[in-house]
Amino acid sequence: MSTQTYYDILGVAQSADITIIQAAHHAQINKYRHDPAQAHMLGMVNQAYDVLSNPAKRADYDAWLRVNQSQPASAPPYTPPVQVYQMSEPSYRAPQENNNILVWLLGGILTLVAVVVLGFVFMTIGEKQTIESAENTEVISEPQTITLQEVQPLEPTTPVTIDPPKPVVTVTKEQQTARNQAHAQYLAAVNRINSVWNSLPKSTQNALRAEQRAINAKREADCKAQAASQYTAAIDQEAARFACEVPRMDARTEELRVYAETIRSQPPAPVQSNVSDDPVHYLSPSEARALYEASVANINNVWSNLSDDTRETLRAEQRAINAEREARCKQYAKDYYSSKNDQTVARYLCEVPELDARALELAEYY
Repeated sequence: MSTQTYYDILGVAQSADITIIQAAHHAQINKYRHDPAQAHMLGMVNQAYDVLSNPAKRADYDAWLRVNQSQPASAPPYTPPVQVYQMSEPSYRAPQENNNILVWLLGGILTLVAVVVLGFVFMTIGEKQTIESAENTEVISEPQTITLQEVQPLEPTTPVTIDPPKPVVTVTKEQQTARNQAHAQYLAAVNRINSVWNSLPKSTQNALRAEQRAINAKREADCKAQAASQYTAAIDQEAARFACEVPRMDARTEELRVYAETIRSQPPAPVQSNVSDDPVHYLSPSEARALYEASVANINNVWSNLSDDTRETLRAEQRAINAEREARCKQYAKDYYSSKNDQTVARYLCEVPELDARALELAEYY
């Protein structure tokens, strides 16, 4: 038995790459294809190329060579010693792809037959259930009686009253500007009269409160009526009302200012009572100062709780009130008390009620 391998048939080394194998195969085909006597050799060339050109088949073949090369042979070994591959019954057979195709084809046929059989079985079961369901169905021999409800006549619906759409009031830029200016002047007049009112002593405010409220109500009513008689648009009426109130408010402010100056020019009357009833004589300066500091703390607390805008508006007025109160109370103490201690106590006791009254006035701005 000869010792030829696929590498020997193609005439290449066992380490040859695919390019060399392809070239050798091409050369061997050209060598044998024109000679009918070499048909057997041409088949061996094709078989060798089929195995060596396929990496997987070539790997299996190389493994087979290594196993057979390690086994002893009866004939003198060929270097490398390998068993002869016969074309009729080669010891190494490449995997046959045709067998796989036949197996897949046979499996597809069997699957198709199984699907047909299962479909027939399901159809038989479904027909049987349909027949049993039809047998169990109750047959109604008599028609059902249907009671007709009497149709009630429709009651007439209450007509819906739709209010006419309200006319759209258009405010021009000039109207809005005039209203805003009049309102700003009105607020300034309110601040002026409030400033003078707050400078009055509490007792004077209580005496004038009812009168002032009546004056305010009459002024507002008169100006509203006057504005309504002159204009039809609401924004024009509002602007006219503010413009009407400003001069009247300023006139009342001047009256209150004259009244306040008259009161300030009159010093407080001395205490006409027994000496033992005058707190100036039985309070020490430290006790009077404690009452004074308590009133100062109270008014400072009220002041700090006011908004920033309110404090800024009242700051100049408050400083004037403080200076006027201190000067008046010092002068009062000098005019009616001779000793230095009595003057100190009298000054503190003079300021305490006025500080408390002013604190109540400031609290109204919350």
